Amino acid sequence: MLAKYEVVKALFHGFDYSSFFTGTPAQRVSVIPGAMDRILGREDGLEEYLKAVNELALAFALCSSSDEAIAIRDEVGLFQAIRAAFAVSSFRCSLRLNPFRKIQQKFFEYNI
Repeated sequence: MLAKYEVVKALFHGFDYSSFFTGTPAQRVSVIPGAMDRILGREDGLEEYLKAVNELALAFALCSSSDEAIAIRDEVGLFQAIRAAFAVSSFRCSLRLNPFRKIQQKFFEYNI
């Protein structure tokens, strides 16, 4: 699980998401779009992110009561919230002319 956690965390190298945990409500809300931009700015970032977060979520579910899991649960929650934001934006786009079909396909591919 910790190896999967490090993979996801590495995708955000240089991006400070700590205000999600300590900031005001307005600061907390602004972290997710910034994180999404960070992922989309990477080559194959979305595909890599979805795969990594899915693997982390599965590993976390298997050992969620361990001390290691408890120590990272807030960050895992953030990573899953970002994944959910991608799903919501994908759904909204599908209601329009579906310009982000590739995002939708990745969600179905990784069974999110």
